[in-house]
Amino acid sequence: MRFTVTLTLILIHTLFLQGQENMIIVNGDTVYEQKPSRGDFLLGKGKTKRVLKAYRREYKKSPKETAYNFACAFARNNEPDSAFKYLFYNAEYDTSFGFLCLTDPDFITLRADSRWLKLKDTVLSHFSKWHPGLISNLPLAAKLWDMMAWDQAYYNEVDIARNKLGPASPVVAALWNLKMIIGERNQLELDSIIGIYGWPKISAVGHYASNSAFLIVQHSTLEKQEKYLPDIKLLCEQKECEWQSYALMYDRIKVGQGLPQLYGSQITYNYVTHKYEFFPIEDEINVNKRRAEVGLNPIEDYGKIFGIRYVPKK
Repeated sequence: MRFTVTLTLILIHTLFLQGQENMIIVNGDTVYEQKPSRGDFLLGKGKTKRVLKAYRREYKKSPKETAYNFACAFARNNEPDSAFKYLFYNAEYDTSFGFLCLTDPDFITLRADSRWLKLKDTVLSHFSKWHPGLISNLPLAAKLWDMMAWDQAYYNEVDIARNKLGPASPVVAALWNLKMIIGERNQLELDSIIGIYGWPKISAVGHYASNSAFLIVQHSTLEKQEKYLPDIKLLCEQKECEWQSYALMYDRIKVGQGLPQLYGSQITYNYVTHKYEFFPIEDEINVNKRRAEVGLNPIEDYGKIFGIRYVPKK
Protein backbone atom coordinates (compact mmCIF):
# COMPACT_ATOMS: atom_id res chain seq x y z
CA MET A 1 0.00 0.00 0.00
CA ARG A 2 1.21 3.51 -0.76
CA PHE A 3 -0.09 6.64 0.89
CA THR A 4 -0.30 9.80 -1.21
CA VAL A 5 2.60 12.16 -0.54
CA THR A 6 3.36 15.74 -1.51
CA LEU A 7 7.06 16.43 -1.83
CA THR A 8 9.44 19.24 -2.73
CA LEU A 9 11.87 17.08 -4.72
CA ILE A 10 10.80 14.39 -7.12
CA LEU A 11 11.83 10.92 -6.28
CA ILE A 12 14.13 9.09 -4.17
CA HIS A 13 12.89 8.88 -0.63
CA THR A 14 13.81 6.75 2.32
CA LEU A 15 11.02 5.07 4.22
CA PHE A 16 11.94 3.42 7.51
CA LEU A 17 9.36 0.68 7.48
CA GLN A 18 9.84 -2.04 10.07
CA GLY A 19 13.02 -0.50 11.41
CA GLN A 20 11.28 0.67 13.79
CA GLU A 21 11.11 4.41 13.20
CA ASN A 22 8.40 5.41 10.69
CA MET A 23 9.36 8.45 8.68
CA ILE A 24 9.78 9.69 5.13
CA ILE A 25 12.74 11.75 3.93
CA VAL A 26 13.40 13.06 0.45
CA ASN A 27 17.10 13.84 0.00
CA GLY A 28 16.93 15.81 3.22
CA ASP A 29 13.92 17.83 2.09
CA THR A 30 10.50 17.86 3.68
CA VAL A 31 7.76 15.43 2.74
CA TYR A 32 4.21 15.76 3.96
CA GLU A 33 2.24 12.54 4.28
CA GLN A 34 -1.47 13.04 3.78
CA LYS A 35 -4.19 11.35 5.83
CA PRO A 36 -4.97 7.87 4.46
CA SER A 37 -8.30 7.41 2.71
CA ARG A 38 -11.05 5.06 3.91
CA GLY A 39 -9.80 2.43 1.47
CA ASP A 40 -6.22 2.77 2.77
CA PHE A 41 -7.43 2.26 6.34
CA LEU A 42 -9.44 -0.86 5.49
CA LEU A 43 -6.58 -2.30 3.44
CA GLY A 44 -4.30 -2.10 6.47
CA LYS A 45 -6.89 -4.03 8.46
CA GLY A 46 -7.09 -6.81 5.88
CA LYS A 47 -10.75 -6.14 5.02
CA THR A 48 -10.15 -6.61 1.29
CA LYS A 49 -13.76 -6.97 0.10
CA ARG A 50 -14.79 -3.73 1.84
CA VAL A 51 -11.57 -2.16 0.54
CA LEU A 52 -12.53 -2.86 -3.06
CA LYS A 53 -15.90 -1.16 -2.60
CA ALA A 54 -14.23 1.88 -1.05
CA TYR A 55 -11.59 2.13 -3.77
CA ARG A 56 -14.17 1.79 -6.56
CA ARG A 57 -15.85 4.92 -5.24
CA GLU A 58 -12.51 6.70 -4.89
CA TYR A 59 -11.34 5.56 -8.33
CA LYS A 60 -14.33 7.17 -10.06
CA LYS A 61 -13.37 10.51 -8.49
CA SER A 62 -9.58 10.34 -8.91
CA PRO A 63 -8.32 7.35 -10.95
CA LYS A 64 -4.66 8.38 -11.08
CA GLU A 65 -4.46 8.87 -7.33
CA THR A 66 -6.26 5.61 -6.56
CA ALA A 67 -5.00 3.14 -9.20
CA TYR A 68 -1.93 2.00 -7.26
CA ASN A 69 -3.74 1.18 -4.02
CA PHE A 70 -6.61 -0.32 -6.02
CA ALA A 71 -4.03 -2.74 -7.45
CA CYS A 72 -2.81 -3.49 -3.91
CA ALA A 73 -6.33 -4.41 -2.84
CA PHE A 74 -6.86 -6.70 -5.82
CA ALA A 75 -3.50 -8.41 -5.21
CA ARG A 76 -4.38 -9.02 -1.56
CA ASN A 77 -7.78 -10.37 -2.61
CA ASN A 78 -6.08 -12.84 -4.97
CA GLU A 79 -7.38 -11.17 -8.13
CA PRO A 80 -4.18 -10.92 -10.22
CA ASP A 81 -5.84 -9.92 -13.50
CA SER A 82 -7.30 -6.76 -11.98
CA ALA A 83 -4.14 -6.09 -9.98
CA PHE A 84 -2.00 -6.14 -13.13
CA LYS A 85 -4.53 -4.00 -15.01
CA TYR A 86 -4.18 -1.14 -12.54
CA LEU A 87 -0.44 -1.63 -12.07
CA PHE A 88 0.20 -1.26 -15.80
CA TYR A 89 -2.11 1.77 -15.85
CA ASN A 90 -0.17 3.32 -12.97
CA ALA A 91 3.18 2.57 -14.63
CA GLU A 92 2.27 4.62 -17.69
CA TYR A 93 1.81 7.96 -15.90
CA ASP A 94 3.47 7.77 -12.46
CA THR A 95 6.77 9.49 -13.23
CA SER A 96 7.77 9.90 -9.58
CA PHE A 97 6.81 6.73 -7.74
CA GLY A 98 6.13 4.14 -10.43
CA PHE A 99 9.12 2.12 -9.25
CA LEU A 100 7.59 1.58 -5.80
CA CYS A 101 5.55 -1.40 -6.98
CA LEU A 102 8.87 -3.27 -7.19
CA THR A 103 9.40 -2.67 -3.46
CA ASP A 104 5.84 -3.29 -2.29
CA PRO A 105 5.10 -6.45 -0.28
CA ASP A 106 1.44 -6.27 -1.34
CA PHE A 107 2.52 -7.68 -4.71
CA ILE A 108 4.59 -10.62 -3.44
CA THR A 109 2.00 -13.09 -4.74
CA LEU A 110 2.20 -11.59 -8.25
CA ARG A 111 5.91 -12.34 -8.67
CA ALA A 112 5.26 -15.93 -9.77
CA ASP A 113 3.04 -14.66 -12.61
CA SER A 114 4.70 -14.28 -16.03
CA ARG A 115 3.24 -10.76 -16.29
CA TRP A 116 5.43 -9.58 -13.39
CA LEU A 117 8.59 -9.59 -15.52
CA LYS A 118 6.82 -7.54 -18.20
CA LEU A 119 5.65 -5.07 -15.56
CA LYS A 120 9.16 -4.85 -14.11
CA ASP A 121 10.68 -4.21 -17.55
CA THR A 122 8.06 -1.52 -18.22
CA VAL A 123 8.71 0.21 -14.89
CA LEU A 124 12.50 0.15 -15.29
CA SER A 125 12.28 1.34 -18.90
CA HIS A 126 10.10 4.28 -17.87
CA PHE A 127 12.40 5.02 -14.94
CA SER A 128 15.44 5.21 -17.23
CA LYS A 129 13.56 7.47 -19.63
CA TRP A 130 12.09 9.79 -17.02
CA HIS A 131 15.15 9.94 -14.74
CA PRO A 132 18.25 9.41 -16.91
CA GLY A 133 21.42 8.99 -14.88
CA LEU A 134 19.67 9.43 -11.53
CA ILE A 135 20.79 5.95 -10.41
CA SER A 136 24.11 4.79 -11.79
CA ASN A 137 23.55 1.08 -11.16
CA LEU A 138 19.87 0.57 -11.89
CA PRO A 139 20.01 -3.26 -12.16
CA LEU A 140 21.50 -3.45 -8.66
CA ALA A 141 18.96 -0.96 -7.35
CA ALA A 142 16.14 -3.05 -8.85
CA LYS A 143 17.54 -6.16 -7.17
CA LEU A 144 17.61 -4.36 -3.81
CA TRP A 145 14.08 -3.02 -4.35
CA ASP A 146 12.93 -6.60 -4.84
CA MET A 147 14.76 -7.70 -1.69
CA MET A 148 13.05 -4.90 0.23
CA ALA A 149 9.64 -6.21 -0.83
CA TRP A 150 10.51 -9.65 0.50
CA ASP A 151 11.93 -8.16 3.71
CA GLN A 152 8.66 -6.29 4.35
CA ALA A 153 6.41 -9.17 3.29
CA TYR A 154 3.85 -10.63 5.71
CA TYR A 155 4.17 -8.06 8.50
CA ASN A 156 0.59 -7.01 7.81
CA GLU A 157 -0.54 -10.65 7.78
CA VAL A 158 1.20 -11.22 11.13
CA ASP A 159 -0.70 -8.27 12.63
CA ILE A 160 -4.02 -9.48 11.23
CA ALA A 161 -3.46 -13.04 12.49
CA ARG A 162 -2.31 -11.80 15.90
CA ASN A 163 -5.37 -9.56 16.29
CA LYS A 164 -7.82 -12.24 15.17
CA LEU A 165 -6.24 -15.38 16.64
CA GLY A 166 -4.00 -14.11 19.43
CA PRO A 167 -0.20 -13.83 19.70
CA ALA A 168 0.22 -17.52 20.65
CA SER A 169 -1.60 -18.74 17.53
CA PRO A 170 0.27 -21.36 15.45
CA VAL A 171 -0.62 -19.26 12.40
CA VAL A 172 1.36 -16.35 13.84
CA ALA A 173 4.27 -18.68 14.64
CA ALA A 174 4.20 -20.08 11.09
CA LEU A 175 4.27 -16.61 9.57
CA TRP A 176 7.26 -15.63 11.72
CA ASN A 177 9.04 -18.84 10.70
CA LEU A 178 8.38 -17.98 7.06
CA LYS A 179 9.78 -14.49 7.60
CA MET A 180 12.88 -15.99 9.23
CA ILE A 181 13.49 -18.15 6.14
CA ILE A 182 13.02 -15.14 3.85
CA GLY A 183 15.36 -13.07 6.02
CA GLU A 184 18.10 -15.70 5.88
CA ARG A 185 17.82 -15.86 2.08
CA ASN A 186 17.92 -12.07 1.80
CA GLN A 187 20.97 -11.87 4.06
CA LEU A 188 22.87 -14.42 1.95
CA GLU A 189 22.07 -12.41 -1.19
CA LEU A 190 23.11 -9.16 0.47
CA ASP A 191 26.41 -10.68 1.67
CA SER A 192 27.09 -11.68 -1.95
CA ILE A 193 26.25 -8.17 -3.22
CA ILE A 194 28.50 -6.54 -0.61
CA GLY A 195 31.30 -8.95 -1.53
CA ILE A 196 31.15 -7.69 -5.13
CA TYR A 197 30.14 -4.01 -4.81
CA GLY A 198 30.67 -3.16 -1.17
CA TRP A 199 27.80 -1.73 0.88
CA PRO A 200 25.20 -0.30 -1.55
CA LYS A 201 25.92 3.44 -1.60
CA ILE A 202 23.33 6.17 -2.08
CA SER A 203 25.34 7.57 -5.00
CA ALA A 204 25.17 4.21 -6.80
CA VAL A 205 21.68 2.86 -6.07
CA GLY A 206 19.73 5.77 -4.51
CA HIS A 207 18.35 6.22 -1.02
CA TYR A 208 15.58 3.64 -1.28
CA ALA A 209 17.75 0.74 -2.44
CA SER A 210 20.52 1.63 0.01
CA ASN A 211 17.94 1.57 2.79
CA SER A 212 16.92 -1.91 1.64
CA ALA A 213 20.36 -3.16 2.63
CA PHE A 214 19.96 -1.57 6.06
CA LEU A 215 16.54 -3.17 6.63
CA ILE A 216 17.82 -6.63 5.72
CA VAL A 217 20.67 -6.43 8.23
CA GLN A 218 18.39 -4.77 10.80
CA HIS A 219 16.22 -7.89 10.63
CA SER A 220 19.14 -10.31 10.58
CA THR A 221 21.25 -11.73 13.40
CA LEU A 222 23.06 -9.76 16.08
CA GLU A 223 26.32 -11.05 14.59
CA LYS A 224 25.53 -9.52 11.18
CA GLN A 225 24.42 -6.23 12.75
CA GLU A 226 27.65 -5.95 14.72
CA LYS A 227 29.65 -6.81 11.60
CA TYR A 228 28.14 -4.12 9.39
CA LEU A 229 27.56 -1.28 11.88
CA PRO A 230 31.12 0.15 11.50
CA ASP A 231 30.69 0.15 7.69
CA ILE A 232 27.38 2.00 8.01
CA LYS A 233 28.94 4.61 10.32
CA LEU A 234 31.80 5.20 7.89
CA LEU A 235 29.39 5.58 4.96
CA CYS A 236 27.25 8.00 6.99
CA GLU A 237 30.33 10.18 7.46
CA GLN A 238 30.76 10.08 3.67
CA LYS A 239 27.04 10.92 3.14
CA GLU A 240 26.58 7.55 1.46
CA CYS A 241 24.17 6.22 4.08
CA GLU A 242 21.58 7.76 6.41
CA TRP A 243 22.48 8.56 10.04
CA GLN A 244 18.99 7.40 10.98
CA SER A 245 19.96 3.93 9.77
CA TYR A 246 23.03 3.96 11.97
CA ALA A 247 20.99 5.04 15.01
CA LEU A 248 18.34 2.36 14.49
CA MET A 249 20.89 -0.41 14.05
CA TYR A 250 22.94 0.82 17.03
CA ASP A 251 19.81 0.61 19.18
CA ARG A 252 18.87 -2.80 17.80
CA ILE A 253 22.32 -4.12 18.71
CA LYS A 254 22.14 -2.74 22.23
CA VAL A 255 18.71 -4.28 22.77
CA GLY A 256 20.03 -7.59 21.40
CA GLN A 257 22.88 -7.42 23.89
CA GLY A 258 20.45 -6.80 26.74
CA LEU A 259 21.71 -3.24 27.22
CA PRO A 260 19.85 0.13 27.20
CA GLN A 261 19.39 1.72 23.78
CA LEU A 262 20.72 5.19 23.02
CA TYR A 263 18.21 6.78 20.62
CA GLY A 264 14.93 5.29 21.82
CA SER A 265 14.03 3.79 18.43
CA GLN A 266 13.17 0.27 19.58
CA ILE A 267 9.72 -0.56 20.90
CA THR A 268 8.18 -3.80 22.15
CA TYR A 269 4.65 -4.99 22.81
CA ASN A 270 3.82 -5.96 26.38
CA TYR A 271 1.39 -8.89 26.23
CA VAL A 272 0.51 -8.46 29.91
CA THR A 273 -0.54 -4.80 29.72
CA HIS A 274 -1.48 -5.08 26.01
CA LYS A 275 0.42 -1.86 25.35
CA TYR A 276 3.53 -0.84 23.45
CA GLU A 277 6.51 0.39 25.45
CA PHE A 278 10.09 1.48 24.86
CA PHE A 279 12.97 -0.82 25.61
CA PRO A 280 15.15 0.76 28.36
CA ILE A 281 16.92 3.95 27.27
CA GLU A 282 20.30 5.19 28.47
CA ASP A 283 20.47 8.78 29.80
CA GLU A 284 16.80 9.43 29.00
CA ILE A 285 16.92 13.14 29.82
CA ASN A 286 19.16 13.72 26.76
CA VAL A 287 17.53 11.26 24.35
CA ASN A 288 15.91 13.99 22.22
CA LYS A 289 19.24 15.76 21.85
CA ARG A 290 20.78 12.57 20.49
CA ARG A 291 17.76 11.93 18.25
CA ALA A 292 17.99 15.42 16.78
CA GLU A 293 21.67 14.89 15.97
CA VAL A 294 20.79 11.98 13.68
CA GLY A 295 17.62 13.52 12.24
CA LEU A 296 15.00 11.67 14.28
CA ASN A 297 11.87 13.43 15.52
CA PRO A 298 11.24 13.94 19.27
CA ILE A 299 10.65 10.72 21.13
CA GLU A 300 7.30 12.02 22.43
CA ASP A 301 6.02 12.30 18.84
CA TYR A 302 7.38 8.88 17.95
CA GLY A 303 5.76 7.31 20.98
CA LYS A 304 2.35 8.73 20.07
CA ILE A 305 2.33 6.57 16.93
CA PHE A 306 2.16 3.52 19.21
CA GLY A 307 -0.06 5.04 21.87
CA ILE A 308 2.84 5.64 24.27
CA ARG A 309 2.80 8.73 26.47
CA TYR A 310 6.51 9.16 27.00
CA VAL A 311 7.87 10.89 30.10
CA PRO A 312 11.69 10.71 30.46
CA LYS A 313 13.14 9.43 33.70
CA LYS A 314 15.32 12.00 35.46
